Amino acid sequence: MMRTHLQPSKSITLKQAVIIASIFEFSGAMFLGASVTGTVRGKIFDTDVYEDEPEIVMLGMMTSLIVATFMLLGATFFGLPVSTTHTVVGCIIGFSIAAKGFSSINWDETKNILISWVAAPLVTGAFAILLSANPFTRGYYAFSFILFVTIGIDIFFIFNKGTKNFKHFHNDVYDTKWVVPTSFGIGAFFGLLWLWPFGPLVKKKLEAKKKCWQQFRGPSSD
Repeated sequence: MMRTHLQPSKSITLKQAVIIASIFEFSGAMFLGASVTGTVRGKIFDTDVYEDEPEIVMLGMMTSLIVATFMLLGATFFGLPVSTTHTVVGCIIGFSIAAKGFSSINWDETKNILISWVAAPLVTGAFAILLSANPFTRGYYAFSFILFVTIGIDIFFIFNKGTKNFKHFHNDVYDTKWVVPTSFGIGAFFGLLWLWPFGPLVKKKLEAKKKCWQQFRGPSSD
């Protein structure tokens, strides 16, 4: 997914994308993989309707993986943004509807996924509109808040979902009274790191590149 989002736009190099993806893909699989696979494996469709026909589930899952693979390869080739998880979920929903009809889908669980598909571009579009007047300055200062919110939510989900496999921790230690402030406290810490020292360093580097580009282009003619 990072390959189809960032690397074609030249935001980062391919080598940087591979390094960043290897770290965070591994971390995501380690801390939240069980929760995600649990949803994909048995909460998208009603497993009871396939109780006497497990071979349909096996064939449907294999077909979903094959279709998702080709869709991701195509998106990567054309440099299109795509979500691996959304692709797989859509394929699974499609195979179950084809095999057992719309009633086989667990819509109470699936609707939350579908809502995220619609909400994500709407939220990002709203931010784009807010930043459009002066994108560099507004983006520079808004990024600190974005780090605070996104990292805080990520850490919260790691505590809330990732620790369910550790029964002792989740039952005896986990408490939202300290999990919420701890999660968003970590997010605030990273937001402050952007304000100083990393943000100014990045800003200085970008301004230097902008100056070089302006010198390369030469004085603009009226």
